[in-house]
Amino acid sequence: MEKTPTQEKKKPLAGNGSPFGRSLGQALLRQGSAFLGLIILVVIATVLSPSFRNPVNLLNVLLQVSMNAFVAMGMTFVILSGGIDLSVGSMVALTAEIMALLALRGMSWWLAGAIALLTGFALGALNGFVIHRLKVIPFIVTLATMQVYRGFALLVTNGNYLYNLPHGLEPLGQGHVFGVIPVPPLIVIGVAIIAWFVLARTKLGRNAYAIGGNEEAARLAGINIGLNKVIIYGISGLFCAIAAVVQTSRLMSTYTGLGSGWELDAIAATVMGGTAFSGGEGGVIGTLIGALILGVIRNILTLINANPFIQIIVIGLVVLLAVVIDKVRQRVSVQA
Repeated sequence: MEKTPTQEKKKPLAGNGSPFGRSLGQALLRQGSAFLGLIILVVIATVLSPSFRNPVNLLNVLLQVSMNAFVAMGMTFVILSGGIDLSVGSMVALTAEIMALLALRGMSWWLAGAIALLTGFALGALNGFVIHRLKVIPFIVTLATMQVYRGFALLVTNGNYLYNLPHGLEPLGQGHVFGVIPVPPLIVIGVAIIAWFVLARTKLGRNAYAIGGNEEAARLAGINIGLNKVIIYGISGLFCAIAAVVQTSRLMSTYTGLGSGWELDAIAATVMGGTAFSGGEGGVIGTLIGALILGVIRNILTLINANPFIQIIVIGLVVLLAVVIDKVRQRVSVQA
């Protein structure tokens, strides 16, 4: 018997990756394997180096993880919808330099930051528009814009390092609450709550899961694929701009190489956190766990004085392992 239009409409909205979300507890349960992995890593880190559990070191891990967490949360929206964004690092660099240049020319930090955030959204939205309009796969489009945006970052500053920025923004990246807790991780938590709400409780979130689960079914259900992709990629750019603002306020300087390689970390954190690489399943809670896993791994290697080049190899192997686990998880899900 043929399904009615109403039945067709409901199917993609409640697919296997529905906004995990009737409760926070269910979300945590879905990401149980990633959370277990994080606990195991923490135990290993404590055994390898007693310095790991030093509160100062733990806070430093959270601080270092923050920038990747911002970008990875934006990447989560994109991957959930069945796409990928390789231009995130370049968007971080370009938006950071735009903000810094405006501040150096006398504009207030808050206005410069707002313009940076709008620019980030626009850059990401452009990715989504080109992907949908030209029907080109996201990998190719964002690989191209990765170069374009990085090129603009070099062009607007002529490749120069921007430093001696005006004072006023330091509390955002260098401040501490109660004199102990760094501000950036707290911003991450606030942004994560908003991102979780958008994915779990709004039409945009349901549409992202639906498009990632089955784009053709989502289209037949009446979802505006193009508009949703523009907004989803725009959100990725916005999160990159948030990372750029916070990172610039931490360093009070910026440079054209900012964000190089961040796309790999963002993809790794997203996939390790349980978001299906093929789309339609996952969420930001798992992504935060994935970002913490990467941060703990890097911290372990630093504490045991591992060769910095080995860190690059290890992270690459971790990404490969995450993809393999994702494939195995998909096969098990299909068989079940």
